[in-house]
Amino acid sequence: MSNSNLSYFNSPALDMKIVMGDLNANVCSDNLGFEKAMGKHGCGSMNENGKRLMEFCSSNDLIVGGTIFPHKDIHKKTWYSPNGRDRNQIDHLMVNGTWRRSLQDVRVMRGADAASGHHLVMAIIKVNLRRTGKKKNMLQPRFNVERLREQKKERKFWITEETWQAIDRRKEVKKQVVTARSDRLKEKYKTKYQEANKGVQKKARANQRAFIDNLANQAEESAKKGEQGKVFQLTKLISGKYRGNASAPIEDIQGKLLTTEAEPDVRWAEHFNEILNRPPPTTQADIQEAEADLEINLEPPTRQEILAAIKSLKTGKAPGLDNLNAELFKEDPDLAAQLLLPLFSLIWEGKKVPDDWSEGIIVKIQFQRRDL
Repeated sequence: MSNSNLSYFNSPALDMKIVMGDLNANVCSDNLGFEKAMGKHGCGSMNENGKRLMEFCSSNDLIVGGTIFPHKDIHKKTWYSPNGRDRNQIDHLMVNGTWRRSLQDVRVMRGADAASGHHLVMAIIKVNLRRTGKKKNMLQPRFNVERLREQKKERKFWITEETWQAIDRRKEVKKQVVTARSDRLKEKYKTKYQEANKGVQKKARANQRAFIDNLANQAEESAKKGEQGKVFQLTKLISGKYRGNASAPIEDIQGKLLTTEAEPDVRWAEHFNEILNRPPPTTQADIQEAEADLEINLEPPTRQEILAAIKSLKTGKAPGLDNLNAELFKEDPDLAAQLLLPLFSLIWEGKKVPDDWSEGIIVKIQFQRRDL
């Protein structure tokens, strides 16, 4: 049994389960014997894979979304052959019967420029969740500091303007293919679209190679200058973000797999208790007295010192318990320094650091090993 099957059967019974993909299964409009697995709005005639799909859906309480909603055939058939004559509904999206009412619509989006013989399939799902009540001692909501940054179009920045123009031209040809009335015009525009698609892919590959070469040269120059931070940023930009599995299984000290929701939290508490709460050292440290006393400024902090400290803050860091990011202070350093000066002066005169400043948050970062 594959990992996908194991994930499906091991998931909680009340969760919404969605199965979708190119299944190469034709389903028809006759749902006799499979009333719970499909509707009456399928296309074509059922093949062997379609029968297997219906048996799988019937035994696992799934329903094929593309057969429920009435649409024109052009909005239900998901695949067309290279010659343009054969069209079938072989890409499907299924949802478990418990969440059938949450599925609002399923239809084909023919206008999407996907450069494929398959059309995109869009599903509209509306989920109404029940409120569980307000939790006590909840942390303050985080500020969306991304809004402070310059808003840019979500385009791949390594693609040149010339390539984007070629992509726009390809989209126009795609529209001509979809709206063509006669088979002769459709074949003509398909040939034109294939040529435009080849040109776009060739330009995009050239842009990507030039972009990677440029980053490699920058990283090499930064390594020669000893700028390790910039080397790390460039390496992260090339390799992309790592998306680890935050809910990976955890084992206890004896190697037993923890399965319930409460057991991993208890194991994490034991793990940090073993690491952080160690006995004091048996031998005292031998600290030599300084040869000369350092000159320390004992005057209260000034506005200029606070302003300099704000400007030196690093962005992109996680906030503390107050959920105040460095970006919020650096957005208007003068105003932030003006607001912080009375607070720092009061703390300086009172000679007591607030208790909140001595607290921290422990973030668990799990690697490939499951045992702690």
